[in-house]
Amino acid sequence: MLKLEEINEYLFYEFAYDVTFSKSDVSETWPFKFRYLETFQLDHEIIRIYEFSDEGDEYFFLDGPILTYYKKEQMTIKELYNQLVGSRWISSQDPVELNRSIIGDDSVPSVKERRNTLNLIAKDDSILVQQNYSSWKALSIYIG
Repeated sequence: MLKLEEINEYLFYEFAYDVTFSKSDVSETWPFKFRYLETFQLDHEIIRIYEFSDEGDEYFFLDGPILTYYKKEQMTIKELYNQLVGSRWISSQDPVELNRSIIGDDSVPSVKERRNTLNLIAKDDSILVQQNYSSWKALSIYIG
C-alpha cells in the first residue's frame, strides 16, 4: 500500500499537473486531498479505496496491486465493488476479443460473423433474444 504522498505523485502525472507545477510541490495533501472510504479484499488482494476531487469532478482511487482511479459520476462504493468483482469474473471466463480468431475452434465465430452480429445488435438489440444464446460465454464470444 502506498503513502498518500506517493498516491499524489502518481496522480500529479496522471492529471498533468507536471506541466504547470514542480514535483517538489507534491505532498500528502497536494494536489489532492484524500478521504479513506473502505478496504476491499478480492481473492487474495487488498485494495484500499479513497475518494478525491479535481475541478469539481469526484473520483475513486484504488490503492492495490494495480493503481487506478475511476470517475465516480453517481457510482456508489457498492457499485464500485460490483464492478471490480464483475470485471474479474469476465476476465476469468477467457473472453474472446472481436479481432481474435481461433482456428479450428468452431465455438468461436469468425471475426466477420462477430462484426456482423454487433452491427445487427447496434441496429436492433432484440437480436440478443432472437439468437437464443445458450450461455453467457457464447454471448461474450459474439460481443468480444
